[in-house]
Amino acid sequence: MATKRNQKAAGEKMANNSQMEKSASQIKRKIGEYQFIGELLRQGFDVYLSIADIRGIDCVIRSPSGKYIEIQVKLRVTKGSGKDIFEVRNFEARNNFFIVCKRDDWDKFWIFPSKVFKRVSKFREKYNSRRLILNQKKEKT
Repeated sequence: MATKRNQKAAGEKMANNSQMEKSASQIKRKIGEYQFIGELLRQGFDVYLSIADIRGIDCVIRSPSGKYIEIQVKLRVTKGSGKDIFEVRNFEARNNFFIVCKRDDWDKFWIFPSKVFKRVSKFREKYNSRRLILNQKKEKT
């Protein structure tokens, strides 16, 4: 009886740890989004935030010419495998759509017009997504 209780307690502890790691990862991703938005503001852009994550748009900016640009920020947390993989689901390349990629341990952001992202990424039919593997040591053009 005690063994079953111990197993159940261990299982619950693992689930709680997994949930905490997931939450910490989500927080880091949100911090990355706001770091990028802060940089846009520093550079004088007007930034408009999305209330809900609709169509993967994290923010919209108005350029100095008055053009509106949609931006999706992808931040990877370096703990674990797949730390250089940036994946965009239901991807649709458009002239005014940009993908921003950053790992939490990189100082800079990689900014791709969506048409370039489409060209340098691979389509994954099973997940209806495009995947780009970035490594700062092996720059992809």
